[in-house]
Amino acid sequence: QLPGTSNDAGFLMANLRSGELPSATRAVVLSDSNCQPDAEGISHCLNDLQIGSSVITVQHHHNMQAVPCLSPGETVQIIALAAYQG
Repeated sequence: QLPGTSNDAGFLMANLRSGELPSATRAVVLSDSNCQPDAEGISHCLNDLQIGSSVITVQHHHNMQAVPCLSPGETVQIIALAAYQG
């Protein structure tokens, strides 16, 4: 369970949908899809992220009015929830 949605402080909340999450690392955004907001105005975008030669898929939960979608080519820092809460 995530502690919330992405925020304008720079923390992007996402669930791993496929692939294996390494320890803290950088990833390059390959795609952004499924961006239609739900009834509460929250988008649950699907993003493919490239980490070295591996690709993972995450679901990014955010209010597009406060936090934009990820853009292909953008670099993001990834940490596991336990490390974030740590």
